[in-house]
Amino acid sequence: MDKKTWTSSMSSFIPAAFCKADSPFIKCYEVNQTQCLDISLTVTQRCMADNEKIMPKVFNKADSIKWGEIIGTCAGDKLTDIIKLRAGKDASCGL
Repeated sequence: MDKKTWTSSMSSFIPAAFCKADSPFIKCYEVNQTQCLDISLTVTQRCMADNEKIMPKVFNKADSIKWGEIIGTCAGDKLTDIIKLRAGKDASCGL
């Protein structure tokens, strides 16, 4: 898969995964689903832009997994830097 197709799919996949109704971001942080999607799309795109020069031009399955983890970790870290933990959060948050 070419880089443009891969980054486009990640721009949808990562925010959708982070912002599912039962996700830790929604359950544990002061953010609603719409805000979560907006912020996570922004940080996902920023992480991809920051790594664009070192990402492969064509992604095989191993590259997709490797770079999905790199971009997902980057975006998750940036998201938690922006949003605040919810007061009285559920015990399952474990944070």
